[in-house]
Amino acid sequence: MTTFRADSSRPVVILGAGVQVLTLIGSKLTTCREVAELILDEGSQKNLVRSDSRIVPGGEDWPDSPDAIEQHLRQLSAQYDLTETLTLTVWSLIENRFDELAWFLAEPGRRHRHSARWSIPHEFATRLDDLVERRLMLTISSRLCRANLGELAAQLMAAGHLKPHEVEVTIDEATKRLRHYYGKSLTPTA
Repeated sequence: MTTFRADSSRPVVILGAGVQVLTLIGSKLTTCREVAELILDEGSQKNLVRSDSRIVPGGEDWPDSPDAIEQHLRQLSAQYDLTETLTLTVWSLIENRFDELAWFLAEPGRRHRHSARWSIPHEFATRLDDLVERRLMLTISSRLCRANLGELAAQLMAAGHLKPHEVEVTIDEATKRLRHYYGKSLTPTA
């Protein structure tokens, strides 16, 4: 039996030796993590990652100073073509998930570019027709044009899903599919 005091007002007692499972009973919620770490320090679990040095989910790649945050916000504003005020407002709500969700903020005519940037790696879109019809649901867009297909094909190419010589053929096939299955005739530009 080991007894020690955490910074809390109550003593902590560890019963048993060499046990594989420890149960924490009676600690205050405000000191639960501290007490659990003290218990692990007393036991043989020295190689565990402690929670006081673990990165909190969402804290990865967090800017390390106020100046770095300002610079990061300026980069996001430029990347998504948003005002700095809107970027700051959204950042205050979703912080490091900005890249994941910012495409919702783009102007309707540009939204497909930002949403494709997210859909290609996260929804495993590897074909233009899949991206247009299922992932982005652009078949219902009155603004969809051949130039949009070119932008989306360029993103698929940048992600390694299309080779440069396949781009025009893929756009032609997607255009034919849209006409055949959806009755959509695309103009060259919006």
